[in-house]
Formats: sequence, structure tokens, C-alpha cells
Amino acid sequence: MKKYMHIAQTLEEEICAGRWAVGERLPIEPELCARFDVARQTLRQAVGVLEEQGLVERLQGSGTYVRATIPAQKKRQTVCVMTTYLDEYIFPEIISGAEEVLTAGGYNMLMRLTRNRISTERQNLLELQSSDCSGLIIEGTKTALYNPNNAIYQTLAGTPVVFINGWSRELTGVSYVAADDYQGARSVTEYLISRGHTKIAGIFKHDDVQGLKRHQGYVDALMAAGLPMEEESWRWFATEDMELLFQPPLLDWLRRYTAVVCYNDRVAVWLMKFAREHGLRVPEDLSVTGFDDSSVAELVGLTTVAHPGAELGRTAAKVVIQLMKDPETPVQKLLPAPLVERSSVRDLRK
Repeated sequence: MKKYMHIAQTLEEEICAGRWAVGERLPIEPELCARFDVARQTLRQAVGVLEEQGLVERLQGSGTYVRATIPAQKKRQTVCVMTTYLDEYIFPEIISGAEEVLTAGGYNMLMRLTRNRISTERQNLLELQSSDCSGLIIEGTKTALYNPNNAIYQTLAGTPVVFINGWSRELTGVSYVAADDYQGARSVTEYLISRGHTKIAGIFKHDDVQGLKRHQGYVDALMAAGLPMEEESWRWFATEDMELLFQPPLLDWLRRYTAVVCYNDRVAVWLMKFAREHGLRVPEDLSVTGFDDSSVAELVGLTTVAHPGAELGRTAAKVVIQLMKDPETPVQKLLPAPLVERSSVRDLRK
């Protein structure tokens, strides 16, 4: 925290505690500078914060006085939480975690959705420019692609921004909270290898950074085990065309492998359904893994990687509050994504 903010908070607490009566003058500048061991400019920055809060008033040639009325309660600040989706999959937990921390801290929460559309993200960001939001928690849209909205983030310089899940690689020095996508995908691939699988395919999303990092973890696990790293072993899809993957030609491709690492649980569940409809048994003929440990994963017995969910939301909210007090230092956190073993993987060693 900046020195002047620390001084402002200390004086605020003392004023509200009644150390100086309403209308009483605060100690003169030299006394306060000596007390806090700061230069006059730093002290004046601190007093300026108190003036903006309505706690004190500076009178030319006379000094700084406690105002006639001290606000009983500060205006509640608003934090915007912008995600791609809201009411399905992992998003309710993320939003619930963020709301828990923001509400406890006395902040309002404003929700915005992008539906993973760059145009909608742009509209929301432009509206935020003229709003009174004090902070922004946002899941970037199609973060592996060029995003013309990146320029708008530069205009939000006075508003702390915390990215969750993914962020554009073209943005540098950003604050973020995300699952460790690379390590999660690597661990589930290593798990398959430890169960005797050597022919392991992968299906990944190419228009967000999560997909790229999960693909990297998968490939690195294969290479570390000395297994073939072949481009024919993986398939890519984009947000809008996932369903196009599951066409008859996919069946011949699947028959070449004993296991598939899927981008997320949704893809894994679709794959399990497709395989069974075409005579492939899971896990006897094909082992399938996912990512996120969504609610459906347990229902279908899917081996997967757990997304931090509510903890990610809570952490992001704590970070944005921290940045609202000290915006100078970016905060970057990767949260663990542990393996969850279930019945969708066959042990070939037996």
C-alpha cells in the first residue's frame, strides 16, 4: 500500500473514533509529517483523500478541520463482474465466490455477460467507461485470438482490472487469477500414462488461452514419457463449432487410440455419448478424461481435473479489493487444479 493511503486510513480511523471533535483542527503539517516520517507532499496527498471522503476541510491560512458532519457510512463502491456465461457449468460457483467476498467487504456487485462474443465484450467495456464502477473482474473473450478491445483496457487505467480464467496474450503486466491449466492437463495425461495408455489423443479449444495451455500440458506429458508427439493425435475446435466435431469421420480417428484428453467436461460428455452411440464402450474400448469437475462429471463417472470454482471467485474479489487500495503492483495467481479419479479410465496394466 502506498504511504499516503496508509496515512489516510490511519487518520480516518482516528477521526471516526472521535480523537478529534467535529470542527476541531488537526495537528499542523510539521507535526503530522514528523509523526509519519513523510514529506509534506505525501501528507497533503493523504489529506486530499480525506477531503474527497468528506471527513475533513482545509481552510486557507488556518489549517485542516474535521467537518461539521462525518458520514456515518461511506458510499458503497461497485465492482463489475463480467463473465462469458452466467447460469451454467462452472460459472455459478465463480460468481458466488466473488459475491461472498465483495458483499462481506461492503461492495456492490454488478454483473455483465459477454456470451464469449468480442462485440458484446466491447459494448460492456464502453458502458463501464462512463459508469461509477471502482473495479472490474473479467473473463476475457476468445483470448487466443486478436482482440480489438485490448485498446479499451488502456482507457480503464484508473479502474483496477482482474482477469479470471483467461486474458489476451497481447496484454502485459495484467493482474489475473486462473486455474493452473497447464499443470492440470499434464497431470491427467500423466495419469493415463501411469495406467498403461500409450496411444492418447487430445481434443482442445483453439480460440482461448486455456485450450492452448491445456494442449501444452498434454504434449509435454507425452514427450516426457517418451511417447510419440504426432499432430494427427489431436483435434481442435472453436467456441461456435464444437458440435461439428462429432460427425461419423471422428469414429475412425477414435479407433486408433485407447484414451482421449478432452478440453473440458462438456466435450468429454459429448464424446462419451458419441462413442457409445457408435459401438465404442467407455472405458473398455476408450478411456475419456475432462477438465473442470462440473456437476455432470460425477453423474457420468468422468475422470477429470477440478476447476477451483468458488475459490477462484473469492480470490479474484480479494485481489480487486487489494488493487483498489494499491493499484501499482499487479497480482498474478494460479490456483491448483487437482485430478479427480472416477470410472471413465481403464487400467490397461491389469
